[in-house]
Amino acid sequence: MKIFKKLMLSMLIVCSTYSMSFGMKYGGLWHEFCEAASDGNINKIKICLEKLKDQDLRSYFIRAKDESGYTALLYATMHNHKDIIRILIEAVKEQAQKVALITDTYVNNLTALNLALIYRHPNVVIVLLEYYKQLGLEISPNLLEELKSNPDLLPILQDLGFLK
Repeated sequence: MKIFKKLMLSMLIVCSTYSMSFGMKYGGLWHEFCEAASDGNINKIKICLEKLKDQDLRSYFIRAKDESGYTALLYATMHNHKDIIRILIEAVKEQAQKVALITDTYVNNLTALNLALIYRHPNVVIVLLEYYKQLGLEISPNLLEELKSNPDLLPILQDLGFLK
């Protein structure tokens, strides 16, 4: 639970037009949001998102990183909460922001897909691959090789058109 205490402090380093006021006004809500993503609490995630009426603020909120570089998406990824991941991605309305959410690099230059592979969460990998396909994203050759090394993922990669 130490990491969640750090989340509150991290809001001061978030960079954008919302940074300082965001941390002061929404820091507590963001802390609850990340904790809910980590715990798999769908109802709490929905309640937090409902409190954010402005779409730009909502997208910013979803993409905000703590001092360690983690977002709510990464917390959900690490803890194998595929339904939370879907909610977070769908809550971002603009395609460019969805792409950024999914492909941004975080801790140790890893994406959410990298992290799902590291934590061995195949259901999360599949959800993220579906969004890669939906958004027209390509998978790097190195990552594709890593995905192909898991025989359970080969049919999914084939069905989604990532294998040629």
